Amino acid sequence: MKIDTKFLFDYFKSRNHKFLYHANSVQTTSNFLMNNALLSRGNVERLNLNQTKQYTDKIDKQYGIWYDIWLDTVDIHKRINDRNKYGSVLLEFKIQILTMPQAGEWWITKLNPTHWSGKEEHEKWFQSEVEVEEGFKIGDFNHSLVFRHSGGQLNYQKKLKRIILDDPHMYYTEVYIDFFSLAYGALMVSMKDSDYICNIEKRKCYENCICQKSWQKDNNGSIKSFIPIV
Repeated sequence: MKIDTKFLFDYFKSRNHKFLYHANSVQTTSNFLMNNALLSRGNVERLNLNQTKQYTDKIDKQYGIWYDIWLDTVDIHKRINDRNKYGSVLLEFKIQILTMPQAGEWWITKLNPTHWSGKEEHEKWFQSEVEVEEGFKIGDFNHSLVFRHSGGQLNYQKKLKRIILDDPHMYYTEVYIDFFSLAYGALMVSMKDSDYICNIEKRKCYENCICQKSWQKDNNGSIKSFIPIV
């Protein structure tokens, strides 16, 4: 169910919540930076661009959300003190991205689609602004903002505030360079023809964050998330 754009913007503004987030791999994120827009996974596929596979791809196609664009209300990596399973790159957007003048509708999930099996539509999605006021929680991992019926594209222009990149302290022996440097370079190259070059910052973790251990234990997953040429 569509949620009014002005209502959403005012909702976050009244709670002094200034940013929304999208995490992905270096390879997939490079497509966004080259196009100055978030692209749905279906749209990336339609354009015959490369993207990193995600464990939710089958579910997205099954439930008709393959052409939708997803934003989180929190930095999940920071919240859980561990790597984000969707990727090593975090895009941080100003909430003004909600008000970009383009076709599309904002919906909000009640449950993560991985839990949608056997659920009715009213159990999957918030149905009204009243329901959002009563049940939506900023930071709840089930509650995601979804840009729908948009042709699979959300132009963000200068609403992208910064890019945060993990550093797994790993070395890619194929080209004899560390993962962070290779990823950083790939992201910068993807912006070279853009009219907006966004800052890329190395993630600063809390002392109890275990992301480096998680990346290092999953070498194949780390290669897929950081290395743009695989």
